Amino acid sequence: MQVDRYATPDAFAAAVEPFLAAREAEHNLMLGILSTLLRDASSDEASPLLVSVADDAGRVVGAAIRTPPHNLVMSEFDDVGAVADLATALADEPLPGAVGPPAAVRAFAQGWADANGTSWRAVREERIYRLSQVRPPEPGAGAARLAAAADRETVGSWLVEFEREALDEEVE
Repeated sequence: MQVDRYATPDAFAAAVEPFLAAREAEHNLMLGILSTLLRDASSDEASPLLVSVADDAGRVVGAAIRTPPHNLVMSEFDDVGAVADLATALADEPLPGAVGPPAAVRAFAQGWADANGTSWRAVREERIYRLSQVRPPEPGAGAARLAAAADRETVGSWLVEFEREALDEEVE
């Protein structure tokens, strides 16, 4: 396996975009981050970490991207063995965490932790859903209206409950 780091979003995009686009739904987060970097590469923030893993034939089998201070975002991996190579190649990186396909992230976390003499723990597993058919909702009673000051408590409780359910976090 060949692990390559890229100095620019343009070079990274040229190498990995076809691989990512072939499974757009699974790679939507990476594609979105990459799109942002391509539009505004002049950010004052730390340089992004842009990495691909290719097989012996030069075919991309996985990729990862990180915009500090955020977690490493991993793609799907066509070859599970490539995850170990990625972990070895990034062992020197101070990573706060990783997100991506659960099996790949677990393998990466274990490899990275072993290389650094530390441990890891899963915080949350996320999924991606793909819309395959739109079913229009049944019309409800009432009508849309602008929120008023009297709605503040209700809307606030909806936001707190959404975060609690969707993110499994307590909100202050």
